[in-house]
Amino acid sequence: MLAVFSGPDAAGLGPYEQRHELAAAVRHAATSTGKSIELRILHYGTTRDSLRRTIEEYPGWDVLHLAGHGTAGRLVLERPDGSPDPISMEDLTELLLPTRGRLKLAVLVSCDRGNGVAVSALQELGLAKAAEQLPSGPHDVVEPGRGKAVELAVRLADELDVAAVATRYPVSDEYAGALARELYSRLLGWGMPLREAFGSAVAEASRPVSSTRPPLSAGAAMLIGARGAKLRLMPPRGELVHEPFRSRLGSPPPKPLRFVGRTDVLGEVSRALAAASKRCAVMLTGGTGVGKTACALELIHHQADAFSRIAWWSAPRPATEADIVDVPAQLAGAWQDRLGLPLVRAMSNERELRRLLPRLSDALRKQRLLLVLDGAETLLSADGTWLDERCRMLIEAIGSHGGESRLLMTSRRALDALPGLEMDTVRVGPLGVAESVMLAARLPNLRPPLLGARPEACPQPKAPVSGAELAWLLEEAQGNPRLLELAAEGVAEPEDLPAGDGYFLLGHGGDRSEEATTKLLRRWTGEIVARLEPLPRRLLALLSRARDADRSPAVLEPLWDRLGTGSRLKSVANSLILANLADIVTGDDGAMALRLLPELPTAAGDEPRDDDVLLADHWLRIHAEALRRDGEGAKPNAVRAGLAAVPYLVRRGRWAEAGRVLAQAVRLDDSPGMTRLALDYLSLAPDGADGGRINATILLIRTNEQARSDPDLAGDLLRHALHQVREEGDEEIRAELTGELIDLLARYRSPGEALPWAVGAVHQVESERLRLAAEARRLRLLTAMRRHHEVQELARVLVPEHDPVPVELERSYEEILQAARSSALAWERWSTAIAWTHRMSRHRQHQGVQPWALALIKMADWVPLFRLGRLSKAERLLDECQHVFMAHRALPELRLAVSARAEICARLARPDEAAMYEEIALRIGYDAYNDAEDIARHHHNLAGHLRDAGRPRLEVVAHRLAAAMLYSAADCPHQLGAVVRALAENLSEGGAPLPRDPHLLVVPVEHGAGMRFTSLFSTLVPAEQKRVALLKGVLDAVGQVAARERMAPAAFWTWDPSGPIGAASAGDAAHGAVSFIGLDEQTDWTPLAEALRRVVHGERDERELATGLDKIDRDIVGAVLRGL
Repeated sequence: MLAVFSGPDAAGLGPYEQRHELAAAVRHAATSTGKSIELRILHYGTTRDSLRRTIEEYPGWDVLHLAGHGTAGRLVLERPDGSPDPISMEDLTELLLPTRGRLKLAVLVSCDRGNGVAVSALQELGLAKAAEQLPSGPHDVVEPGRGKAVELAVRLADELDVAAVATRYPVSDEYAGALARELYSRLLGWGMPLREAFGSAVAEASRPVSSTRPPLSAGAAMLIGARGAKLRLMPPRGELVHEPFRSRLGSPPPKPLRFVGRTDVLGEVSRALAAASKRCAVMLTGGTGVGKTACALELIHHQADAFSRIAWWSAPRPATEADIVDVPAQLAGAWQDRLGLPLVRAMSNERELRRLLPRLSDALRKQRLLLVLDGAETLLSADGTWLDERCRMLIEAIGSHGGESRLLMTSRRALDALPGLEMDTVRVGPLGVAESVMLAARLPNLRPPLLGARPEACPQPKAPVSGAELAWLLEEAQGNPRLLELAAEGVAEPEDLPAGDGYFLLGHGGDRSEEATTKLLRRWTGEIVARLEPLPRRLLALLSRARDADRSPAVLEPLWDRLGTGSRLKSVANSLILANLADIVTGDDGAMALRLLPELPTAAGDEPRDDDVLLADHWLRIHAEALRRDGEGAKPNAVRAGLAAVPYLVRRGRWAEAGRVLAQAVRLDDSPGMTRLALDYLSLAPDGADGGRINATILLIRTNEQARSDPDLAGDLLRHALHQVREEGDEEIRAELTGELIDLLARYRSPGEALPWAVGAVHQVESERLRLAAEARRLRLLTAMRRHHEVQELARVLVPEHDPVPVELERSYEEILQAARSSALAWERWSTAIAWTHRMSRHRQHQGVQPWALALIKMADWVPLFRLGRLSKAERLLDECQHVFMAHRALPELRLAVSARAEICARLARPDEAAMYEEIALRIGYDAYNDAEDIARHHHNLAGHLRDAGRPRLEVVAHRLAAAMLYSAADCPHQLGAVVRALAENLSEGGAPLPRDPHLLVVPVEHGAGMRFTSLFSTLVPAEQKRVALLKGVLDAVGQVAARERMAPAAFWTWDPSGPIGAASAGDAAHGAVSFIGLDEQTDWTPLAEALRRVVHGERDERELATGLDKIDRDIVGAVLRGL
């Protein structure tokens, strides 16, 4: 089904209701009955060429829905430069000729532009003077028989042999939407014949009679064509295919629920976004609540097919200065994947970014990307200057490349400080009178007086407002959509409001200043908040202090439980959504979160609250737990949690904790970006914060940065700082600087050179906590020097025999125990390692840690038990840990336990069980971790277990190749080399050739549920050409290894499916036989084998060939047909 809506028309209000109802009806028909319906909607940015390409898409369209403007029923497309392009009936008929033979039904609707409906509504309200101010042209006058839609319908019925439904004169957008809903529900969902469905739909859509559905609406539509008497549409079983270009959007906020007018704004923006436009950027400016974001969302959701990729980023609304420190990193992270460039790393400093900008401009010129920045004013200070030079450089480069990529921004004020930007600025002003009336008609609690409907006809109505009250509210709102939405919540009472002077309703526009509008928005919002029940108001206060990233259920649910409200978060959050104070957004990873409306942080959360402490402590607990974990991912998780806590710590002036967390983050992640972020946070500290220790933290971070380029200079800086600190006598700072110097020497010199400093540090401090921390550092150095005997002797002296230890010493003792166990493992003293694990678990048990954390410590014993040959005991240990992890949903730890069980099963000659456990670990990795390097390791291990279990060679090779591709994409050359050699050995064992097409490769890899190799690989390597090149590089490396070690001929992995099948199609039976080796032997592959045989025998209809195939098999058939 193809639906084409006329482009923006400055004279009208837009066909938004009709478009929404049509999509909803088709979606409901498909999902409720399990029908396979593909719906494509074309609106903004549709040119004659793009419409022609869509119409000619194979295999064609069954239903065509056209929505035009006015009595002439004209369809307005766009030219390549974005200007309007009215298309004549003759040209439209010619465009539709390729649909002959497939098209069954054409629906042509001519829509009133809205002013006539608004005039009638105002007259019903007793506002005759206001109604007189609205323009009324011939397009708003009902003149039966003049509509061109009927003429076009007759022509299409004759020339294309289709049934047609057409309107004889313009109808309202609301009536057109109701007609679409009723007609398509009956046709597609209920399976009614067209004639009966048409009659029933017209009758239902015409009720109730009102200003938006006048009595003459019932006679507007007519059924044309002989085919209409018997036509029935019978969609096959399957799934709805709606918004086929949705994947290009990423995860922007949802489309606005209610949208009217703005056709002039949308027309201007659409022209600027056009490929032939001379502008690289367009800015939507306007006051609070006026609808800038809604306009941007309306455009991008219906222009996805015009761009190869779209990236949306909403700038956070900062509560304090600390909330804007990481804005450059957030912006880079949001756009990096779409751009395919290392933007996050480049944003670490201006020099790196300046070096990347030429590559960025080149990428933007070669592609057709749309980058959206919502709330750009966040990047500016109060005087209009840029808060961060890197953001200015990035925005200016994206907006001045001269190619076809575009930058769309929204801002409350213009960005004047960008002289090099090739940008149009479009002002989004208040709605006009007609637009305000139509928006009010779509708000449930304002709707009855406009429609003349009974209040009970609206969902959950409040006490209905009278016509006089609604007029009052329209005057007070003065065209601000957000104020109208708040008015629908009943916050404005006439006796509480000063009388308006009538300027707005009499067509003179709004006369309220931006400051006054903002004040009224906050007052009305405050009244809604004051009416909330205590629990929703408490949640709103928490959300007001939480940063955008922390408004997800994963963060809010444990906090809500900790508050002890005794209520479910979901039900309380629904109260805020129903009160129009929040809505739901979905992130790029599919996670859902609550989003507050712009004026709420001021209305509900200006004053500092204990919620900052609650949020900070939540992340600090996760940070501490992650630091104690030994598994993969522990360090990145610790960094993420620590950084999430920092803004809340800074808000409350807890500089000691903020400095410690940031220093830890830099030690765990020494990237330039992390260093820059930590220094930016610490620059906010007042003079003398934390007794001068913040300055020491800054010095530590700077020397860590300096060490990457000049370790000797960094060491000299630390020694100089130590000399100064010794004179000042601050033991804490001296110990911290000494520890950093020891780590520096161990990393860039040798552990032996660092050891004297570590020994000296033990004797230079009086604090027991600092002395034990220095001893732990000394033990790590001795382990690195393989002086394991000394480590074990010293650890036995340091660790007390009896638990518990004082709380302030727990972390130091834990580090000593970890060092002792690591030394025992490296020394291969397996029993000693087990003894230290027992001491560690006893130590942590006294701390009262969670059961999963205790199980993680105990699980480490499986390696020494395995090496001692005590396999049964190791298996029992892993089984116990596995159950604990499952009970506490500790998925990263569960993955490690299950993968370890696979190793034990393999040693016990149980290869089928080994493959099963490794496959489970792989699925958990995809589901909960998604780290490319670890998932590659699981694929590699699984390939070995599958081979030992005698599974089909194709599965073994596919998992091995998946591991190689992920290692290559993650830049892990050492691991890649081992996998390439193993893959060459697998291939040398003979068998069917290996395809180069990545779509064919993932067939065995993604055979089971939860195996999302394609998604992960596409995320790592967004560009299709690069993915193909990477695969070719891996296969070439395999060929070189095989040729060098004479494992097999180097030609057998170059198979292209279109080659043998094409040869078989031409009569070469040998190729036809080769193509299906192994497919007939497995039940799952039989349908695919049959489809490929039909291709060999000459079939090329992809839709017919795909019948009865699953998605993977359909991809294979599509790849073969493309190759042919």
